[in-house]
Amino acid sequence: MDVYVTDLDDDQGEFVFIVEIKATDWDRIKPKNIRRNLSSHRRQLWRYAEDPHIEQGVDVGLGIVYPRKPKRRGLVREIESYMEEYGIVVTWFDDEV
Repeated sequence: MDVYVTDLDDDQGEFVFIVEIKATDWDRIKPKNIRRNLSSHRRQLWRYAEDPHIEQGVDVGLGIVYPRKPKRRGLVREIESYMEEYGIVVTWFDDEV
């Protein structure tokens, strides 16, 4: 886990946001291995969230930062859609702010 943010609020309970920063170059990964890598990243984030946070009833938000958007057509959408299905926000470091 690279970034861990928590907000303790007496009225609302505890909220935690966990962000993993990766150095993945998606354009160098063979198309047949894309899902395997996404699955690995997803499982890693959810392991951070499950113990002890979710088990204790803490609200958890998950995010992942990749260095740059892949150039391969349709791959950005595939990555973002896959992670979105598991409640993980994807951010690209090279996006303009």
